[in-house]
Amino acid sequence: MAQPIITIVTKRPAFAIQKPAMWMLCGALLIATLILPVSPATAQQIGQALDASNSDVVLIIDNSGSMKQNDPQNLRFAAAKLLIDLSDPRDKIGIVVLSDRAHTRSLTKKLVRIGSREEIDELKSLIDAIRNEPRGQETHMGTALELAYDLLDATPGSNRGANQRQFVVLLSDGLPTGVGQRDRVDRAVQRFRERRYWKIFSIALGRDADPAYLDEKVASPSGGQVVVAHHAGELLDRYLEVYARAGDDRYIDYVTVQPNTLAPLIDVRPDHQPIQISVVLVRNNSDTSISSLLAPEEADLVKPYYQNSVRRGAEPEYELYTAMSTSEVSLVGRWMITVDRSDALPTTVAVLSRSRLRIRMPSPAPLRDNEDTSLRYHPVGRPLLLVVGAQVAERNRDQNVTNPYVYRWVAGMTPAAQTLEPFQSPPIVLVDDGRAADQRANDGRYSGLLPPFSAEGDYTLRLELPVAHPNPVHVRKDYIVRVVALPTMTLTLPPAAMTLPINTPLTAWIELPGRADFEILKVIFPTAFVQRPDGVLDGLVIEPVDRGRFRFQYTPVFEGQYRINIAAEVQGRGVMGDIRYIDYTEAVIGVPKAAPIVQISAAFTDTLVYDRRGVLNVPLKIASHSPREERLVITVVAPAGAVTVPAEMLLQPNESIQRTISIRLPEKDRLASGALMLRLTAPEQHVIVQGDTINISYRAPAGLMLPLLLLLVAAGGGGVILYRRRRARRLLAPSAAAPRRLV
Repeated sequence: MAQPIITIVTKRPAFAIQKPAMWMLCGALLIATLILPVSPATAQQIGQALDASNSDVVLIIDNSGSMKQNDPQNLRFAAAKLLIDLSDPRDKIGIVVLSDRAHTRSLTKKLVRIGSREEIDELKSLIDAIRNEPRGQETHMGTALELAYDLLDATPGSNRGANQRQFVVLLSDGLPTGVGQRDRVDRAVQRFRERRYWKIFSIALGRDADPAYLDEKVASPSGGQVVVAHHAGELLDRYLEVYARAGDDRYIDYVTVQPNTLAPLIDVRPDHQPIQISVVLVRNNSDTSISSLLAPEEADLVKPYYQNSVRRGAEPEYELYTAMSTSEVSLVGRWMITVDRSDALPTTVAVLSRSRLRIRMPSPAPLRDNEDTSLRYHPVGRPLLLVVGAQVAERNRDQNVTNPYVYRWVAGMTPAAQTLEPFQSPPIVLVDDGRAADQRANDGRYSGLLPPFSAEGDYTLRLELPVAHPNPVHVRKDYIVRVVALPTMTLTLPPAAMTLPINTPLTAWIELPGRADFEILKVIFPTAFVQRPDGVLDGLVIEPVDRGRFRFQYTPVFEGQYRINIAAEVQGRGVMGDIRYIDYTEAVIGVPKAAPIVQISAAFTDTLVYDRRGVLNVPLKIASHSPREERLVITVVAPAGAVTVPAEMLLQPNESIQRTISIRLPEKDRLASGALMLRLTAPEQHVIVQGDTINISYRAPAGLMLPLLLLLVAAGGGGVILYRRRRARRLLAPSAAAPRRLV
């Protein structure tokens, strides 16, 4: 078994902490690796370049015998002509007929460059001519794909030759038939796959079509997709859907309007950054037509005045108007439409919008670096980390570089994400605030977590930017996320992870082993950071220990709760083939918040002397280390009945002082010598009081000492026992001197 390749991400610099400049550069390159991967094929297909406004398209039109039943009204020809009418100046189009051996051929010797209405009408007339051909008895799909490849391949890869966006639209109502045709399909698709940026979009028509075969053998290997038309009446809408999917700047809305009156159609916002609006009315065998189409500022695009600046297309099956940002028509604002219809039934109008915004979803990871629309895998039962954004292409002013465009992520949006299938979830708003799952604030990448998917299957995920709103147009994109059982991370923290000491490193372990049915080939950690209690993000250095095992260390620097966020991008091989996916985990560690401290100590060393009134003055040193005011209550534990002045004390924040407490002793305790216990407490319990109990020795003043001793003698002696001090013993002992007179 091959050993896995393990790539470890070093500290990410995208946080509000000081780091060396080299780390800053490494982090920027790392982010670019995650967000803007570069395909290894050719420079031409980098990310389906965002500046690519033009396309090279080959239409493969099925004209086999089964089409007599599946498309008796020849709507497939109208659908193909609609795609041609939607083409832009400088697009190039080729046409291939799919039939039997005698009739499968290229109708165009090369791709026809659209320069004027003349080229569009010429291509449409070629399609009309197919109506009069006999339908073949076989479906030579492999041969048709080879012809489509040759048409694309014959276009030179230069600025004046091939466009950046190149794809094939294959319509078929069945499987390939004829000797060797399935093998030829496999060989042709392999050639497309090697080019990678030549996609095949397949339209499966009718109940005899096999969408699973078209997906597995034709569309998915080339990076394309399959759409299903259950009957021929859906063909024009399915071609519109392919048109929208084929470009990352194209978005489609269907709007139902009331006919025979001027009705609202769409609202275009400035932050949609529109560059083109197309309005398509599919007639569906009715006598419907557009009598007025008011752009903002009430410019009626149906009027002859706009026939040279607004592109038009019309067939018995549809009617089309396309306004561009260069059409002397304002695109931003409210659009209105009047649809004439004799039966007065509500009518659905398709609106195709194009925007400078190109939606991107780096996480969950696409199967191929340069294919944002490709299938994504995700482990069942794990939260789904979403990282999305939108880029705009801007002209590169640097004449010394070969790339004429630079790409900028758009900040200041509030995108939304939701699951559409197999259930519809409430939308969640993604954020770019540098907190929680978002790694860097205001960088144009918006993050959020979807709850775990509990069951395996395919889920449709929809993103909408710059903000979700109820009215079209919508700049949104749908993705397919396949949820399956995959290896996931286990993050192991120390047992005392919530009671960590400050400035002491902790070591945590990550286990991500493969399984018998899934081999892990490579692991990287594109997201690995700790969010501190103050909101600052600290990058983690994750290092391999052995196969499928990693570790990292982190040192908390102050009290509070720390959130660990780790995303592992895994490349591996299983029954589904070679895939990659992102697994996300998070955990919490904490340093308990220490209570403030008030320190109390005696400000004296000798025995204290109370005065003639029985008042004992006790000097104390008090140091508060609390950020707030603190109240102390002062009590005498013993002797009972002693009174303190003051009885409580208010300390200012972080105050260090010396205070004197006056204690009035009860008369019975005003002895020649005694002991006292003083206690200071904080009743609100905001702080810890250190040295809260003070033991004090005291004595009577000198003038009161002898009378007190005589009182003791008169009371029955015992003075030697009670007073061990040498001076007291001398006073009670007989004296050799002359007797002193007592007063």
